[in-house]
Amino acid sequence: MSRKRTEIISPDAEEVERLLHATTDAREKERLIVARMAMSGQHTLAMMAQVSGRSRSTIQVWLERFREGGVEALLERSTAPGSTPSLDFEVQAQMVGKIKDGAWRTARELRMWLEQSHNIKLSLAGCYYWLGKLLGRLKAPRPVHAKQAAGAVIDFKMSGWEERLNSLDIPAGAPVRFWVMDESRFGLHTVVRRCWGPPGIRVVKPVQQRFEWEYLYCAINIMTGEPVFYHMPEVTSEAVRLFLGGVAAGDPDAHHVVLWDGAGFHQPPDPGDPEWAALAKVHVLKLPPYCPELNPVEKAWDQLKDAVCNRVFKTIEDLRQGLLPKLQEFWENPLGLSSLIGNNWLRQKVSKYLAGHYTCF
Repeated sequence: MSRKRTEIISPDAEEVERLLHATTDAREKERLIVARMAMSGQHTLAMMAQVSGRSRSTIQVWLERFREGGVEALLERSTAPGSTPSLDFEVQAQMVGKIKDGAWRTARELRMWLEQSHNIKLSLAGCYYWLGKLLGRLKAPRPVHAKQAAGAVIDFKMSGWEERLNSLDIPAGAPVRFWVMDESRFGLHTVVRRCWGPPGIRVVKPVQQRFEWEYLYCAINIMTGEPVFYHMPEVTSEAVRLFLGGVAAGDPDAHHVVLWDGAGFHQPPDPGDPEWAALAKVHVLKLPPYCPELNPVEKAWDQLKDAVCNRVFKTIEDLRQGLLPKLQEFWENPLGLSSLIGNNWLRQKVSKYLAGHYTCF
């Protein structure tokens, strides 16, 4: 004797078909498939249970809900039983905001905040649980100068670029090289960085504190990554003039646009000063104050300091020799410095404006 087939006549047949194709929820989909099978009248409870991987009693509950309340009742799911969270949604929302602001360095600080602000006493294990649940991660913050104006970085990136470049008054069709420039101090005071070592043993490295240094000037071609490096004994307007002269000498026929910060010795070329006459084709754009993160050269300094870290140099000449292999790498492979700039806002702004107006390289 064959088993009795189950058939349900429902006005929601079209809605079942629509939801079955629209939903991405696997649990809703299996209930809708069972409802469609029941409306076809071609399947038994056992067949529907086999297809859905559910018991016959579960199928019967689903179908009873479908008969009485339609699709809405079929898809309704009660909340699984469980304990009440130790932190309510309002406290969790505040925690998410605090995590974004980097408010805590340790779980103990979070525990103190919960007790003082919300009178909630939570164990350290509980604090670690909630930090992980709310996607908190322990990481070093990116430093921002305390005097940096709010929104200065975004405003500089997004607005005023066409006006800035038009103000340089470069003849249309002229060859142009676009540079970012900076300088950094390198000296005999040892730079200490992390290094690999055996477990349970702290690596020991000799260091010295000698206050003798010089300055390394750097300009990077934004479009090609081509670098210019100069060793200088000081940071003065005269040193800047000599460096800009060296940058311009690489291509005397081109106009050179230099993007740098507003340091006091970063004086723009003075057309009325005969010492600056050779730099008539050098144009300067200044970064907003206290925004070193806008200058890609800062990333090159990190790599150069990595090259000489954990080493003791007896003289400045020894330090120069220590820097030379990394500088040689930058000269021979400009793509390395170009990758520090990346296809970011700076390169996009320059490319968009200069395309069709000048010869860019």
